[in-house]
Amino acid sequence: MKIIDIGANLLDDMFKGIYHKRQCHPPDLERVLKRAADACITNIIITCGSVEDARSVHKLISDTKNGINSNVKLHATIGIHPTNALSFSEKSIDELFTVYNNEANNKNNIVCVGECGLDYARLEFAPKEAQIKAFAAHFELAARTGLPMFLHLRDAFDDFYAICKQNRHLFTTAVVHSFDGTVDEAMKLIEDLDLYIGINGCSLKQSQCESVIKTVPLDRLMVESDAPWCEIRQSHFGFRFLTDTSPTSTNRKTDKDKWDGGPVKGRNEPIACQDILLIIARIKMLPVDQVAAVIYETTKRVFNKL
Repeated sequence: MKIIDIGANLLDDMFKGIYHKRQCHPPDLERVLKRAADACITNIIITCGSVEDARSVHKLISDTKNGINSNVKLHATIGIHPTNALSFSEKSIDELFTVYNNEANNKNNIVCVGECGLDYARLEFAPKEAQIKAFAAHFELAARTGLPMFLHLRDAFDDFYAICKQNRHLFTTAVVHSFDGTVDEAMKLIEDLDLYIGINGCSLKQSQCESVIKTVPLDRLMVESDAPWCEIRQSHFGFRFLTDTSPTSTNRKTDKDKWDGGPVKGRNEPIACQDILLIIARIKMLPVDQVAAVIYETTKRVFNKL
């Protein structure tokens, strides 16, 4: 079985052992990636949410290649997260394009434009007007690079759909990551805009996730951890499809202050993708190997630089 995690925030301080600005344990990204490799994960796309992230991610990828014995290949996005929309300026797209185009290694590592989109659930970080302006500008970056897009949608379907439809001619394709909407919304994105749906722990909170996963064609789904966020919690509807012998993410975690080298409570990891696949397989009543194979091939096709 081969798995691609299409979105993990590996630049987050939690993977340096820092929580709320306090050092709780040593940096453990090497261990995180080793567990990912053991869980059949072949590739991880590191999510960048700012110009600063885009500038720094190459060093992380380079250091990992040179210093960690891991079978997991790392890649990256370039974009500005909607909650960072107030940092967007008229220069931002040119700055992101420079990161992509002027650094040979970056150009090889960067596989999509994003994370960009709309998040009306967290307007305290950026108002709607700022989010819309920043989001709309990313389609120019997609057109200039020819890369697919990694999109963020939270409580903003109508505006999100309208902006994507208006700019659909500018990008090849896209995945709407961490999807938590309705069946009708998912199918509108797929049938009208030819997009894909990313599933993670946050996608599995509500009971409607069962209908979404049942309805969306298997070759339109992708899996992601969104680590260190979006773990599958026992309160989530999707948790009921797991068992005591589920592979990875929901069991055997220790407190960050009692770190023993293993997974940490409250911090998600790419290994969660194995549980996501298992939940999808059980909802669709298909063998997990079949589900994994179809999703892997879909992901390789959409992110064709992997």
